[in-house]
Amino acid sequence: MTTPRAAVIYNPVKAPFNELEKYVRIQEKQQDWAPTTWHPTDADDLGLGAARQALNKQPDVVIVAGGDGTIRAVANVLTNTKVPIALVPCGTGNLLARNLKTPLNDSEACIAAAFQGTTTCMDVGLIDLKRPHGAHCTQVFLVMAGLGLDADMAAHTNTHMKKYLGWIAYSAPIARSVISHKLCQLTYRIDHQEPARDRAHTVIVGNCGTLTGNILLIPNASPTDGF
Repeated sequence: MTTPRAAVIYNPVKAPFNELEKYVRIQEKQQDWAPTTWHPTDADDLGLGAARQALNKQPDVVIVAGGDGTIRAVANVLTNTKVPIALVPCGTGNLLARNLKTPLNDSEACIAAAFQGTTTCMDVGLIDLKRPHGAHCTQVFLVMAGLGLDADMAAHTNTHMKKYLGWIAYSAPIARSVISHKLCQLTYRIDHQEPARDRAHTVIVGNCGTLTGNILLIPNASPTDGF
């Protein structure tokens, strides 16, 4: 029987490396696992390269220590591989962790769950994108995907402000987007209905429904309901 092994993908800026290493070593010893492999993320790809490196080591679980962006990048690589992902939330909003009731600010509990917990199947959303130069790609999202205000917020929030102010840093780009009131043209179809056209300030598709501060945005959204 092969000795199980974990892989850790971590954001070297946000994740408490020494703390993570301490708790991982404890669990390795207690559970009799092989030495864990460690894979830092890169600012240029958020975690895609690290996820591919980790997957090449054939881990039994991949522990992701970072924010929602890092987790989404890792999910783009690991979706449909049957390798489970365990979360150690270290980001600004940590929306996926909040919706999954993952402990916040408790690396020890998160690492213990990675080695000893049970696996739960989770839904993912898929977006087909056409780049300006014509290339197509498919991206995974785990929490929400949005056009308009939501996209402006993600694209224009200052990284340094996020570090010092947390989720409050999102307020400035949100205010600018609301004031500008730019509407986008869209064609959409829900399930098997006929396509429709409309104009909207913001469109959000949610796999999860709760925002930071326990604000319930989409009451019926569930990441584990199979839809």
